Amino acid sequence: MSYLYVGISNLKNFNSSGLGWYSLWVAILALGYSYINFIKLQDIKFGIIWLMCSILWTLFYLLLAQKKNIAIFTGWVAFIQAWITATIPPFLLLINQWEFVG
Repeated sequence: MSYLYVGISNLKNFNSSGLGWYSLWVAILALGYSYINFIKLQDIKFGIIWLMCSILWTLFYLLLAQKKNIAIFTGWVAFIQAWITATIPPFLLLINQWEFVG
């Protein structure tokens, strides 16, 4: 849904603060998921991944809703985290090597 919102907002030159406030909600939820993984499931790897997601979504909130001048920094964090959280772990899961990490 957020991709659709971003696409329409960019095509129509809408204000992006709505997505920024949504990002705050996602950041809060990701903190909860991180807590569950760390404390309840004892899954450190996914706890870290969810914590990193929370940080990224917080940056989106600061950039889009609070209009902080952090676009380049946020872009680099998103680029790096895309590899760390959404590229390498799924590949390792796919080839049954995830359990050997960490």
